[in-house]
Order: sequence, then structure tokens, then C-alpha cells
Amino acid sequence: MANGAVEINPDEIAFTMQGDLSTPAGIAIFNHSKNKTRLLINNANGQEFNSPNDIVITDDDILLFTDPTYGFEQNFRPKPELGNWVWSVDLQGENLRMIADGFSKPNGLALNKNQDKLLVTDTGYYTGDGQAHPERPRTIYSYALEPSAQNPSLSNKTVLNIATQGIPDGIKIDASGNIWTGTQAGVEMLNKHGSLQEIIPINGGISNLTFAGEKKLYLLGETRLWTLDLATGGRRNKIFGSRKSNQLDGSAWDDRIQAGHGNDIINAASGDDQIKGGKGDDTFVLSLGKDVILDYDIGETIQINRDVFGQNLTFQQMGDDLNISSSTGLNSLLLNTSLDKFQTTEAIQFI
Repeated sequence: MANGAVEINPDEIAFTMQGDLSTPAGIAIFNHSKNKTRLLINNANGQEFNSPNDIVITDDDILLFTDPTYGFEQNFRPKPELGNWVWSVDLQGENLRMIADGFSKPNGLALNKNQDKLLVTDTGYYTGDGQAHPERPRTIYSYALEPSAQNPSLSNKTVLNIATQGIPDGIKIDASGNIWTGTQAGVEMLNKHGSLQEIIPINGGISNLTFAGEKKLYLLGETRLWTLDLATGGRRNKIFGSRKSNQLDGSAWDDRIQAGHGNDIINAASGDDQIKGGKGDDTFVLSLGKDVILDYDIGETIQINRDVFGQNLTFQQMGDDLNISSSTGLNSLLLNTSLDKFQTTEAIQFI
């Protein structure tokens, strides 16, 4: 019984096999162009895996996967021989290592774009019979990942947050570093620091999700599949600063963000946002989406997410306005801004 999967190359995916009472659990590779499956691993030094759940791959072609004991608790796997651990293995089925322990039920995995961070969800809150245990974890953890072609290592385990309802099951990180997870509430979006930014309610909850491009999510319930177009439909949230300095974070939707009287940091996030500075010296953080800064003042700071924009920027005067575009196809517009004056400043910072 397959569970999680990840693309290795255009022809192959690796997937977790949960096994059953007579078939060992493990990892297999499916070649869809040849319609052939080959077993990669089904034991660790002779001891059977529990019921492998989620899987990701690093740029060094190392597979990382979780192995919770849900199969035993749900009566389709024998008594555990291994712990609730996270493992790594290469594409030849060699260099198998347990790389993280201390979980109740390790479940979802997500790598960031730079591959220096790994998220692991612990969903021990629910046991295999579906009973909730409030004293057990429903937690998103972050690790620093030290990649390696043979021996990747994890360190600096940090709690990011918990699910507002149920458990954080499937999890993904977008190009801006925002975290998306499926919970009983639906889809919860957190910023890179773990602060909850948005809940997209879906009846019945979401068990897994994946991106198709930058603006579309595929969402999986127990028996249903949804697609979610981000930052569409005319919705525009309004976010306001105060008289003090604030960090104003946009949502997954199209926002209108109004700074206040302080020196504000305005994080545009994922939508096509309209941003208006305040009376202070503001910092505008540009990311996914086609953002418009309504009243940029020469001397204010613009921070560019290099993972999204790249660093090859083009500046073009368009009437009274200044367009900043990148080789990735993203662009932002600064209204009533002179290119000549702008280029005399050091306004751009890459983050």
C-alpha cells in the first residue's frame, strides 16, 4: 500500500510502501515510462520498517522518509521492530541511516528551496484508531539540514507551531519560505518563522497537499481532491499598521497593506499586493506575486527574495512609474518613481 511519493527524474518516482501483515514495508521506485517497479529497501539491518509515510529527495539524490507505527496500530502491520524515526538512504538502497528520533509519530516532511531546512510533523495526537490524545504532539518541527551525498545530518530541532485543529499532516514550503500544511481545519499557512498567517477552511480537513507551479495547490482529503488557485477571485485583504513600528505580513491572497507612522517592515507574501508606505522610513519585502508600491519614497529600502526573483534585475521607466522585473518572470511596480533618482540610491537589498 503506497503512501507518500516524490519525483526522482521525469521518468521515475520513489514512493513509500506501508506493507501489510505478510509483505514488508519499505521504499520502491516506479518507472512510469516502462511501467516497472523495483524495490529499493524493505528492512534496516534485518529489522522490518513500520509503515513508511512521507518522503522527499535532496539535490544530492538522498531520500529522506518518515516511518511511524500507524500500521501496527491500524492492524495491518506486525509488532514494531524499529522506532518512530526519520531515515535517509541513497538511490542505490545504500547508506541507510536513522537521522532523527524522539517522535511520537513522525509524519509529513518538507524541504525548503535552499535545502538547508527540513520540516517534520509529529502527529502522535491521533493514535491509529483515530482517538485524539491532547497531551501528545500535533507539532511542526524545523531542523537545520547539512546535506551530503552519503551522510546528511540534522541539527537544531526547533518547534515552529502546532495545528489549530487536528494534526499537521502533509506539509510543503513555497519559494518564499511560507509553510503550508493540511489539518482538520483545512489548509493552514504559516510564515517561515512559524507564525500562523491564514486558514483556508475546507470541510473534512486536508491530509496532504502539493504545489503545481507557484499559484496552484492540489489538496487531498480522505476521498476527495481539490485544486486551490492562490491570490485569485478578486479578494483583497486589508492590513494596517499603527503609530508604532510594525512588521506587516501579507497573506496568501491579494492584499492591500497600509503602513502606519513607524518605520515598518512590509512583507508582501504570495499575492498580487498593493502596498502603501506610511510616515516612517519603511522597508518593502517583495516576493511571489506582482506587487505595486503605491507611494515609494526615494531612500526607503526594498528587500528582494533572491530565491524567488534571482539577482538579475531589470529596471525600466514606464511613464511616471518604475518597473522592477527579473529573469524568473516576476515584476513589481513603483508608482511615481524616477529611475534616475532611484539608481543613485542603494535601495535594493537581497535576502
